[in-house]
Amino acid sequence: MPTAEELAAYEAKLAAAMLANSPERPSVSHKRKHPGTNPENSEDKEDDDELPASSIFPSSDAPTSESSDPNGNMVAFAKRYAAHKCLKPSQVSEVEAFATNCSGVNSKLDGIVSAQPTFKVSPALEKNLRQLAHGVTILSKLSSYKGELAKKHLLLCACFALMRQQYKLFPGDDFWDKLDQRLAWIRKTAGYDENKISKAFKLALANDRADHSIAFDYTLPEDAVNDAWQALVDTSIDADGPDA
Repeated sequence: MPTAEELAAYEAKLAAAMLANSPERPSVSHKRKHPGTNPENSEDKEDDDELPASSIFPSSDAPTSESSDPNGNMVAFAKRYAAHKCLKPSQVSEVEAFATNCSGVNSKLDGIVSAQPTFKVSPALEKNLRQLAHGVTILSKLSSYKGELAKKHLLLCACFALMRQQYKLFPGDDFWDKLDQRLAWIRKTAGYDENKISKAFKLALANDRADHSIAFDYTLPEDAVNDAWQALVDTSIDADGPDA
């Protein structure tokens, strides 16, 4: 766990990198668009099917016994609207029954949701999720279901460099939360300026290369193969991809 002094020094380096020699961005004036004057789109146009509010909702001076019951309000509204449309008595009864049944269904659903226990990830599920997440992270076919993805170039390296830096500081279960907080801090400190944000990733990549880079004349072994778990993940993602 890093000390407060180490975190402050790390943040100071990031802030200095983002604020160094940043060109000023031209200001853009935003003009307010005026609404059209087409009389067809006028909000004052009357709707013959609109029910007057006074006939639907009772005034505050004349409270009813149904005003404190949301279900009763819905039934009362349905009855008044049916009367406004001059429905037959049988149709009014059907409308009232429909409104009552809807209210009953909502009440039952609320009871089911409130009775459910709090969801908690079991240790076995958490272990499987961690293994699967690790396998997907290093998957070469990741773009088959994520769309165009940065691979084997600077952008991907910079992203992983920042992730590795954060993992060195916070290797526990709160790693992803700390990573989200770091990204939010970078955006806020940079004033949401893309050039300044790029400088923060550039510094993270430079530090990562200084700590972990090796000679550039290496080659990957031709006989390298994936283990059984990684091969299973590769096969599953490849089969579920849009091009399968």
